[in-house]
Amino acid sequence: MATISNSHARPAAFRRMVRGGSASPGEVQVIVRHLLAGCETCQRRMAEARDAGGDHATWSYDAVFSRLARRPSEGERQERTMTAHYEHVHP
Repeated sequence: MATISNSHARPAAFRRMVRGGSASPGEVQVIVRHLLAGCETCQRRMAEARDAGGDHATWSYDAVFSRLARRPSEGERQERTMTAHYEHVHP
């Protein structure tokens, strides 16, 4: 297993991530890193959050997809950064 931080996301963050994507980006990052590293604590918390969610067929991912659709693309973020830099250097 890879070395990971001992700082696990709280169980509530797993529930928010599983049930509508309302976990913060920082929470999601911690959760995903721990899951990818094989963290048994986070695997258990994810399974508990998933199982506590009830019938999976009733889950809606609309909120997650809506939030992702509102996020700027990598190209848009780079363009904003370059524009801000240019405007700072050339007022």
